[in-house]
Amino acid sequence: LSLLLGLNVPFNNLGGVIPELFSPSSLSLALDVTANQIWRYLRAYANSGSGGEISPFLPLLKTRLDAAKESKAIKAVEDSKYFSKDTTTQDVYQLYSEFFESTLSSCRGIWAQFDKRLMLAGITVLALSLVMLGGLYNKSGRVSNCEWMRSGMKSSTTVLPASFVVAGGVALITLKGQWIECAVFTICLTVELTICRLCPLISTPKLWDAFGIVAHLAVFLSNSYVLWEDRVLLVILQTPIVYALGMAAFAQQARMKKLIAGTAALVALLLRLVAGSTVCREELGGWCAVTFYETASSSLSPWWVYATLLPASISVYFATRYALNISASFAGFANIFIKGITASLVAASLYWIIDLIEIHYPSYIITTLKTTLARTNMLYTALVGLAAWYVSTLCIDVREEQKRENDQVVKQVNILGFSNSYGAYYLLFALVIFAILYITNLPTAQLAMCGALVVLLAFLELSDYQSDEGALRKLLRRPGKYTKKDGKMTAPPPPRPQFWRCAWLAQLAYLLYYSTGHQAVLSTLQWKAAFIGYPKLTYPVAPVLVSLNTLTAFIVVAVFVPLLVYWKVAPRVNGSLHTNTNLLRVCSGFMLYNAAIALATMLAAAWFRRHLMVWKVFAPRFMLAAVALLATDAAIVFAVAVGAAVTTQKVSYVFRTMST
Repeated sequence: LSLLLGLNVPFNNLGGVIPELFSPSSLSLALDVTANQIWRYLRAYANSGSGGEISPFLPLLKTRLDAAKESKAIKAVEDSKYFSKDTTTQDVYQLYSEFFESTLSSCRGIWAQFDKRLMLAGITVLALSLVMLGGLYNKSGRVSNCEWMRSGMKSSTTVLPASFVVAGGVALITLKGQWIECAVFTICLTVELTICRLCPLISTPKLWDAFGIVAHLAVFLSNSYVLWEDRVLLVILQTPIVYALGMAAFAQQARMKKLIAGTAALVALLLRLVAGSTVCREELGGWCAVTFYETASSSLSPWWVYATLLPASISVYFATRYALNISASFAGFANIFIKGITASLVAASLYWIIDLIEIHYPSYIITTLKTTLARTNMLYTALVGLAAWYVSTLCIDVREEQKRENDQVVKQVNILGFSNSYGAYYLLFALVIFAILYITNLPTAQLAMCGALVVLLAFLELSDYQSDEGALRKLLRRPGKYTKKDGKMTAPPPPRPQFWRCAWLAQLAYLLYYSTGHQAVLSTLQWKAAFIGYPKLTYPVAPVLVSLNTLTAFIVVAVFVPLLVYWKVAPRVNGSLHTNTNLLRVCSGFMLYNAAIALATMLAAAWFRRHLMVWKVFAPRFMLAAVALLATDAAIVFAVAVGAAVTTQKVSYVFRTMST
């Protein structure tokens, strides 16, 4: 096309000539001009820093180019002598085509190498992890304690050798000659086969359980859907909330109708506000408007963001206090602790206000003040916050009251916050992690995080209201089942955590990721975060800050996952609770969802590996899913090993409750 328009052949062109567009007399010249440009590109490539990649192919390509030029020269001589031609135009075109095809195949072999065996091995490992996590989720919903894991570990010694033999055989057949990859594949496959053998198969999912994950997985069928994933996620997230809003009219009590409807409406509204913060990808063109920054080319937030930063940070205190007051858990150490967390959030917001002042009025004093504030806040939140949480008491308040019964004074002990002993104390731990990550985010992202925190608290309340409504329906439907011999009623057992709630939190993590100014492209990495507390680029602090900034959404939501089990759960004095089993269930469900997203993006990248948008859409989305999976898994392990373990230990010590 360039030749037909009278333009030069593009420098990086590797394509040939369309012979039908040229007359026989001009075809040879067009072939020669195109071949000369390709050879110039190859020479420039060989002289670059990556020249070692193409250099081995140059001798063969040069030989084919010389053969084509020689054929063209012979044909030109024959044409000038007007005698029978042994060298035809077709012969010349064939030789030049061989040069074009050889060049293209050589470059393609360097730039786009797809090892299908390794791809198959990776897909197999991730697919088996889904089966394993599904088995753990299903098993934890059928048993009342985790004793099966201990017995399973003992019986695994008989399954392990067979699993190793099968895994080793599959690895040798699949990855023959790649010994390091073969060893890693064997280890992963052995562990997964052993655990899958100990867990039951995945049961048939319910409608709500399947809706969220199927709707999200369908996004990866097309590059257009991937580009608008943040908008699709908003619809998926609001669907069960709007359903709860509609079903509130059928609640058994008027009070419950108001609570469910009001909480669902609050969640839906806040989701819409959080999703309003966006950055745009290049592929979206004029269909997207940037709201995260002041303009598409600016690194500053809009003016109204700076005006609302401090009120938003302070509102976290009132939102948390309100959530804890519902269960009378705003007691004990909670008031002082949450005030300290709020002070950290205010300091993090002040940092960006001072940063804005420094941009307009540069000063060494302002820079020093800003740096000192950020570093002090980081140390205060990370060290003092975690230490204070660890040594603090439960969020309960013991009060003695005197009552007169039958002319006698009787002392009565009331424990405020008893009904939420687990959830309130664990929430303090989650707030510390929230505050640490809050520091590493830009102003607009901080507003989105405040909104997401209120969404999480409201969703926990909504889940509790729905559980209470479900228990009341059971009592009214079958009262005889929950009536003791003495005529007293007993409450139905609390339901097992549902998968759709785990999936909802995982979807919220992705929505928050997009709302904090990120997309599945490297250009949206917020390098400005590397200089928070450090005027100059400092290693290894800078990469850590950028990593925390990027992964904030996934870490924050993952840390809140155990609250699906702990929220509004009262300990049983001298009794036992299924908190450990339920904790295993919600964590495996949350990890299962993220693993399914990673597998779907992996399959999409593999299937569309020759697609025009593979390196702009599908491959980056798979990389994001892989990093998100690792971040959420690490955050879940940390939350359970530290936050949940300390919470369970303290509640068990105070109330003599056994967790199973």
